[in-house]
Amino acid sequence: MSLYLEFDALVRRLESDAVRYALVGGLAVGVYGHIRATEDIDILVHAEDADRVAHIAADLGFRRTGKAWTFKNSGVQMIRYFKTGDHDEDVLLLDVMIARAEPATGILQRAQAVPYAEGRLHVPKRQDLVAMKRLRGSAQDQADIEHLEKGEHDG
Repeated sequence: MSLYLEFDALVRRLESDAVRYALVGGLAVGVYGHIRATEDIDILVHAEDADRVAHIAADLGFRRTGKAWTFKNSGVQMIRYFKTGDHDEDVLLLDVMIARAEPATGILQRAQAVPYAEGRLHVPKRQDLVAMKRLRGSAQDQADIEHLEKGEHDG
C-alpha cells in the first residue's frame, strides 16, 4: 500500500466534497520544504465536517480504531482510522483531528490552498503548523519545529 496514493485519493475526495480541512503532521512539514519519512496521514477538519470525513474514510477502506481523545487546551479532538493492505503488517494510519474550539478553529480558518496535482491542497500557515506541533511535543515534533522555524527565515 502506498502512502502517497492513499493520500492522493483522500485529498481528491476532501476537495470534491468541499470538506474544510488542512493537512498537518509530517506531510504538511514536507510542503514547507522539509521532506522526511512518515507513516501516516494527519488532517485537521472542521467539527461540522467530521461525519462526512468519517464516511469518506470508510469509502476509502479505513476503519475507526476506537474512542476519540482530546488534546488538552487545544480545541482538538482526534479520531484514528487505519487501513490494512494485502499483508496484515501493511497498515496505514489516518489521524483526523477535529477542530472544536480555539485555537484549532482559527488554524483551520487561516489555512491556505497550495497547488497540488491538478487541484489544490490546504495546509496551515507555517506558524500555525508550529503551534499544532507544540501540542504534542514529541521528539519528532521538536525536530519538525526546528526545520519550520529555520525555513521561516530563509529568503
